[in-house]
Amino acid sequence: MKRIIYSLILWAISTAPLYAVTTQTIHNYLTANRDQFSGKMKQAYDRYKILLSEKDVPLHAYKGYIHLLHDTGNYEHVEQLIPELDPLFKNDQSIQLIFAQSLDKLEKHNQADERFIKLNDEFKNNQEIAFNATNSYLRRKEPENAIKVIDNLLNSSANKPNNFIFYFMKSQIYMQLNNKVEALNNVQKCLDMHPRFEKGWLLYALLNEQAGELKGAIKGYTNFLETSGGDNKDVEQHLLQLVFKQKIEQRATNNSLTMNKQCFDGALTLFDQKNYKQALVKIDACLQEKPDSNESKLLKIQILTAMKQMDAVAATLQAWILKDPTNTMWYKTVHLLTQDVLKFEQAVKILQEVEKQQPNNLLPKLYLADLNTRFDKNEAALNYHQKSLKLAPSKALKSKILYQISILQYEAKNFDALKKTIEETKKINSTFAPLLNLIAYYYATEGDNIKEAEKLIKVVLKQDATNPHFQDTQALIYHKQKNYTQALTLLQNVAQKIPSDYTVLIHLAQTLYESGNTNNALTTLEQAKRNAKTKDHNLECAQLLNQWKTKKT
Repeated sequence: MKRIIYSLILWAISTAPLYAVTTQTIHNYLTANRDQFSGKMKQAYDRYKILLSEKDVPLHAYKGYIHLLHDTGNYEHVEQLIPELDPLFKNDQSIQLIFAQSLDKLEKHNQADERFIKLNDEFKNNQEIAFNATNSYLRRKEPENAIKVIDNLLNSSANKPNNFIFYFMKSQIYMQLNNKVEALNNVQKCLDMHPRFEKGWLLYALLNEQAGELKGAIKGYTNFLETSGGDNKDVEQHLLQLVFKQKIEQRATNNSLTMNKQCFDGALTLFDQKNYKQALVKIDACLQEKPDSNESKLLKIQILTAMKQMDAVAATLQAWILKDPTNTMWYKTVHLLTQDVLKFEQAVKILQEVEKQQPNNLLPKLYLADLNTRFDKNEAALNYHQKSLKLAPSKALKSKILYQISILQYEAKNFDALKKTIEETKKINSTFAPLLNLIAYYYATEGDNIKEAEKLIKVVLKQDATNPHFQDTQALIYHKQKNYTQALTLLQNVAQKIPSDYTVLIHLAQTLYESGNTNNALTTLEQAKRNAKTKDHNLECAQLLNQWKTKKT
């Protein structure tokens, strides 16, 4: 922005004999830039109109105006100015990028692609240009050239934190070229740079599964569910099938110790033939011979599930957990089966019986807390989290439990209780980034303490500067400080990473609106409404839509 502010002054000095640039011209330009930098888009627009109406106005004055038109989505006006301004700004990569992006937004893709590719030839280490040039080559069905663009960028700027998206794009291109080895290699590099990139984990899982690497596939799908919020029944069910398949395939390495291979293979063959009744009889015989075979037990659960004998599944799992109450395998199985196989009430009943008989066992409490949270039984979840906290043996586990408690208290608007949780966090001196981020978010909103929020988010971003949820909190703090330009830049970047996140979209919409970009604010708000998952979120969107549309008219 400083480059924009001083461009007219430098131009005036260098071309003084040609144009009589008045003090008022410079004042109008600086004032327009100040308003633009402060997010006061309407005031900036009005000031530019005055400036550009002057006689013999220097064309360099258009630099800030072009940025303003682009930021407010006025792409048609940008296009109209291209013939006049193109020669003047032929070496200005930011203006040339805006010209290309505006044409792209107007669906004039051939013209846009030519500009993106030409710009990339001139400025090989500009991430935004490289991103657009890559997409241009892909649109032209030239994947090899797209890879060259990415490689040139990565070779010239290997350590930039946002490069994760280029490794992801490269992985996708190699997948299209049927080069699975390079595809997996590049998505791994992507995830090394950004471990919470949900699309990266999904691609990682798919590539591993195609390669027959069940461990990697399970890791990928599990992390995808964790980073995306876990609300994907198809992935959950597929993950369950892979977990069972993995456990069964492990028989090849340890069957001599845990199972009768011949017996097991006979049961498995019957199961694959969908002869479930005989398969059940056979696997029960196997378990009589080797009662501690986890592979046989897992196959029995699969058989009972295929037979839709859910009560038998529940009773069997409960018996196995009570017999071996510290074996996490059966708790995880209950967790995976819940909803698609077991009803919520069945799963809770199993775990509650274990908790009753094992009052000092942390595991059933943790899984009851998680299960109730998944099914929006927040009061019960909070109760089990509080019980778990008392038994948690380490600072790390206490921090994770306090994080879950804080989320539930914030969502319930129980801020008095949340203040007490924050004090508990301070007592154990937690450094758990998600917990500190949530507290920073509270201070920036309901806590009304921007200084403390700013202090905490700095600590959080030192641990993970690319986490989109942490960046969203930083953007919210910028917004509260009325620093709309920085908030908007950061939120637009975050929205590319997690385009379906309601909180990010609502923050982006509000920042666009405060910046005077009402049309884009309304479009983003509609997108947020489509991604709203609660009644409160739907109501918030409906109220803002009505309010903004009323003011617009």
